[in-house]
Amino acid sequence: MKRAYAAFIIIGVIIAYSVSGIFIIKHENSRLISVLDTIQACCDNNDMKAAAENAGKLEKLWFGYEKRMSLIVKDEKLSELNTIVAKIRPYCEEANDELEAELQNIRHQLSLIYKSELPYWYNII
Repeated sequence: MKRAYAAFIIIGVIIAYSVSGIFIIKHENSRLISVLDTIQACCDNNDMKAAAENAGKLEKLWFGYEKRMSLIVKDEKLSELNTIVAKIRPYCEEANDELEAELQNIRHQLSLIYKSELPYWYNII
């Protein structure tokens, strides 16, 4: 009987970890997306200095995000986003035309990370 209790406790811990991981990802993604929106608004107003400052904030948030998400998400997804986030500040400083595309790419990658962690039938296997 003790084995059954232990098995139920282990299953409960796994479920709690999975559910809390989904909420953590959603919260952290919304923090990053709010900074992306701020950068986008600065670019729309041609205020590239403020966009570069917000890109610095994005990098700081990203390093914390990457540490927390490495416990939940596979490293391939994070390394791909890492290279994209590293491009944002130089693009802001140079007023590069590809900045908007990279911001959209980050949003898309964050959405993919969230969707890949949701328990759909095709994600479980």
